Amino acid sequence: MAAGTRCCGGVAQVAQAFGVSVVHNRPSKVVPVCAYTGQGLRESVEWLIQAIKTSSRAQRLRIKHAR
Repeated sequence: MAAGTRCCGGVAQVAQAFGVSVVHNRPSKVVPVCAYTGQGLRESVEWLIQAIKTSSRAQRLRIKHAR
């Protein structure tokens, strides 16, 4: 961690605070990201893009708009 930066908490602590473990009907993932260095940002965005591409709602919308 860079000098002068602070960590808000571990992945498990953040996941618990947001109730990630109780979300059963949607994909979710908690990834450590550093706003100062950008570390973890690429992984987070790539996961989000993949989750959107494979979501059932996105698939229904693609079918609807293809008609």
